[in-house]
Amino acid sequence: MEIYIWIIIIIFLILTIFWALAKIIKSIDDKKNEHDVLMFIKNNPEKASICAIYNDTPPLLDYQADMKMPLASTMKIVIAIEFAKQADIKAIEIQELVPLKELDKYFIENTDGGGSHMDWIDYLKENDQLNNGQVTLLQVAKGMIQFSSNANTEFLMNKLGLDRVNHLLKSLSLYEHDPLFPISTANLICAYLQSENGTTQKESIKTIKEMTNEEYRKKARHINELLRNDNEKKLIDRLNIKDNYNIQLQVVSSEKQPKSTTREYANLMQNIRNRAILTSNGHEILHGILNITPNKDSSIIDLGLKGGSTISVLTTAFYSKDKEGNTIDMAIFIHDPSRMDLIWIEKKLDLFIGKLATDKNFKEEVIRTLKSK
Repeated sequence: MEIYIWIIIIIFLILTIFWALAKIIKSIDDKKNEHDVLMFIKNNPEKASICAIYNDTPPLLDYQADMKMPLASTMKIVIAIEFAKQADIKAIEIQELVPLKELDKYFIENTDGGGSHMDWIDYLKENDQLNNGQVTLLQVAKGMIQFSSNANTEFLMNKLGLDRVNHLLKSLSLYEHDPLFPISTANLICAYLQSENGTTQKESIKTIKEMTNEEYRKKARHINELLRNDNEKKLIDRLNIKDNYNIQLQVVSSEKQPKSTTREYANLMQNIRNRAILTSNGHEILHGILNITPNKDSSIIDLGLKGGSTISVLTTAFYSKDKEGNTIDMAIFIHDPSRMDLIWIEKKLDLFIGKLATDKNFKEEVIRTLKSK
């Protein structure tokens, strides 16, 4: 009996120590600021990349700007451009009604950034945007960008034609950009391999690691096609299992996502802001999808952005213009497979970007610090 008591005491002490350490680490992380983000970028050139263009001049900041890194949901900008392009030439009708049931075919619970898709649906209900369980195609596109709905993204990939989306990359001068594919569906690949091949999760993860990028893309597209024709969602119900959220698997899946560079995305945001890639009408549609309303107290008058994140990836690309006419087009990508720093950086990255965009002294500090590398 005494042994059991001592075991309980030891376990309690260990848990108490871990709880205390967690509180200390959280307290330290909470005190970090934009300068800590800057130091992380400087000290981790293999994990961070940033490119910033000010007032349409050559980039003042191009730290590791040609290093290809996973994009996460930032890649959805390209889909939004193809949407606006097809809407402009009337290949699609933006007021076409889409049943929510069609979107639900692609909804994979617990893979949507903390409930992005359901948050979007709640927004539609609160703002009277639903018509007998249907929503306009334009609202689907806005949900993809503004709420980062993965279900909307994969529906639009099929609606627009994924091959057309990927064909757009070269015309946008995104020569380093990997082809897009259904990255949400890709979360099911491991469980699909286990089901089809009778392998263990460990064996399936090994298989995924050994896949070429093309093989991985093809597998994701194959499963996506199965979802498209699965009205009862039987496949998702079978494959969306707890094992999919294994940390090692999520890190591997993040590494397999489409990659590009911050230089390409900073240039892309500049071209969007300058309305240089579509017709006037096409850009009106695109800006209506990408633009967000700055805070009333902000000096920013024009702002469009898209970010993305996974367990080991954090990305943002944006364009902005302030009241004095100054412009910034920027992309920042972070890929930290160890995940040691990503938790606190995710909380402080907006602060870093905001300071960089509006604080002249901090901007000069960033340029000075990163150009010295």
